[in-house]
Amino acid sequence: MGEISWLGLERITWQGADWTENEIEVIDEAMAALHHRSNDTDLLKTADGDQISFYRVGSSSNTIIDGWNDRRDVYVTENGMDANGDGIGDGIGDGIGDGITVEGDDANHVHCLMFHEIGHFWD
Repeated sequence: MGEISWLGLERITWQGADWTENEIEVIDEAMAALHHRSNDTDLLKTADGDQISFYRVGSSSNTIIDGWNDRRDVYVTENGMDANGDGIGDGIGDGIGDGITVEGDDANHVHCLMFHEIGHFWD
């Protein structure tokens, strides 16, 4: 379990979680795209050349947040890995997900999440 102040607005707590094999593969696809695009590993590090670690966190007290970074590491939440949702709460594309991570449209969302979070290291 962990806790962080997100954007200075509220304290967020989360449960620990482990990566699944499928999640690792989807994250690797995003990293491979960055590697291919830059033809090197520069975008897989911070602007200062430091290594970035990726952490999988489970359920969170704030279900809107898919992930964040603390300028050293990237944290990916349960709903960040299970993102097929529309916010209606009907179980069909409702932002809550279907309980199965990185399937269907989830992979595209996870790729975008990785690009977004890694991009912060280059702000």
